[in-house]
Amino acid sequence: MLRNIAEIEAESFQKPWSEAMLEDEIRSEGTRCFAAAEGKTAVGYCCVQGVLDEAELLRIAVRREWRGAGIGRALLQEMKRTLAAEHTARLFLEVRETNLPARRLYQTEGFEEIAVRKNYYGTEDAVIMRCILNDE
Repeated sequence: MLRNIAEIEAESFQKPWSEAMLEDEIRSEGTRCFAAAEGKTAVGYCCVQGVLDEAELLRIAVRREWRGAGIGRALLQEMKRTLAAEHTARLFLEVRETNLPARRLYQTEGFEEIAVRKNYYGTEDAVIMRCILNDE
């Protein structure tokens, strides 16, 4: 399945992680990964890194031909449910300013835009978003 995830990564990001980088991240302490599959083939995945009571969404992507089918939303919801059950208080992410479909998805899933990192993606800004999972 790692090979499938690396394929999704390559078609989804301008600077994709290699299969070896993905494997290192999956094995990293505090990292949780979720995958959606059709049979034995991954069609989407996400990885999150947790530290104390906070987490950061590192990657989320869906295979091109499966986009628009609700897989990204389902992955995000499952990740949020799992993190909330583990008492994670806040979930953060950064997204390209121009990635309006992703920003809309995140907003409908309870994320709010809290900051901007200028030129984070070369000449493009990153929007920092936060979702409150537990108000403890």
